[in-house]
Amino acid sequence: MSFGKMTEFISLQKKTVGKDADGFPEERYGEPIRIRAYKEDKNGSRKWANFAEVSAASSMFQFRYIPGVEITKDYVIRY
Repeated sequence: MSFGKMTEFISLQKKTVGKDADGFPEERYGEPIRIRAYKEDKNGSRKWANFAEVSAASSMFQFRYIPGVEITKDYVIRY
């Protein structure tokens, strides 16, 4: 994927669940990683069916490898 197609800026943040002062579960988000990405909206192509991790997804983002960061399902995309 060339940089020419990566026109969207996104933030990746790692989501963790902790407890607040009263002991209730609380979602916390880590430091954002700002990167360029290619965004493709959902369509019926075979490529989309193979790439989509979750069937309820409506957009797919592609970005380059970030050295030293392991991207998992714990990360959320802020667009």
